[in-house]
This record gives sequence, structure tokens and C-alpha cells, in this order.
Amino acid sequence: MQQPYPPAQGAPAAPPAPPRRPAFVVVVSLITALSALCSLIGAFIVYAGGKDFADDYLRQAMDDNPDAVGLPTGTSASEIKDMSGPLWNEAVSSLQDTISARAGIAIFVAACLLLFTVFVLRTGATWARVLITVMAVVQFILPHTLILGDQPPNSLFLTSFLAIVLGLVALILVWLPPVGRFNKGHKQARSVHFRPV
Repeated sequence: MQQPYPPAQGAPAAPPAPPRRPAFVVVVSLITALSALCSLIGAFIVYAGGKDFADDYLRQAMDDNPDAVGLPTGTSASEIKDMSGPLWNEAVSSLQDTISARAGIAIFVAACLLLFTVFVLRTGATWARVLITVMAVVQFILPHTLILGDQPPNSLFLTSFLAIVLGLVALILVWLPPVGRFNKGHKQARSVHFRPV
């Protein structure tokens, strides 16, 4: 006697689709990218301005706060430049080297922030959020706090200030629950997709 055919098996269930990107994750990524963009704009201002920018930087620092650079109150940068001759040019060159080095650090940190932001935007990756946190702290401590402490020209003050504020906001927002849930949804979708049959 012929055995009956086994009952038809249903088609395997399709793996769950990755979760849709929440608007909150997009906002976090934009804030992080804006922080990086402010750093890049500040670095562009430094490099494009060259020696003239460094000269203006030094003049403003002396005029705004002569006590901080050891000058008697009421002394102007123009008077110091006239009296110092070639020493002024050496001071400007030294300042240019310093602010160029800080601008280079700012570019590196900004590039890292932009790279890690891509991974947060795609999957909310935990490792990328950790590195954004590290880079936001580095950005706060190293280039921008030093720049702000030197009383830079207004353009550079604004870009550094915004880079710090937006970086610290991003540091907080990347750890809020919507980003974590987005990352968890991606992990679950991947684990079901790669589960052995």
C-alpha cells in the first residue's frame, strides 16, 4: 500500500526587514555632522587666512586683553608692532604654526565624527556611538577649548563655540533610547537572517 504524501510544508517565513530609521536618529546625525562642519569651517578660516589671519589674531588678543600677554594696560598692538620690528613677525609666525596645528587636529576629529555618524545613521551602531562620544570629548578638550582660551577673532570663536556645543549635545543624544532601539532592531533582523536552518 502506497504511503500518503506528507502534508505540504508552508514556505519559510521571510526574515524581518530592518527597522525604519527614526527621525530622531536623523536629527542626532545632523547635529553631529554640524559639529564636525563647524570644525572644518574654522580650520578653513585659519588656513585660508594664513599669515594675515595670524597677524589679526595676535593684534586682537593684545588689544582685547593686554594684561594676559604681559603688556601694560592701555598699550595697543600697533604700538607693540612698531616697537618690536622683526620680533613681531616671529611672534606672528609662531602663532600661525600653533593655530595651524590646532586646525589640523580639528580636521582629523571632524573627519572621524563624520565617518562614525554614517554608521549611526545606518544602523545606530554601538561602537560608532562610543567613538562619537570619545571624539566629542577630544574636540572639547584639545583644539576648541584652547582656541577659545586665546580670545580668537569672532569668526573662529563662533565656529569653535558651535563645534563644542553641538558636539556635547550629540554626545548626549546618541545614548538616548530611540538610537538604542534602532540599533537593537538591526541586530535582531541580522540574527534572524543569518540563523542556520
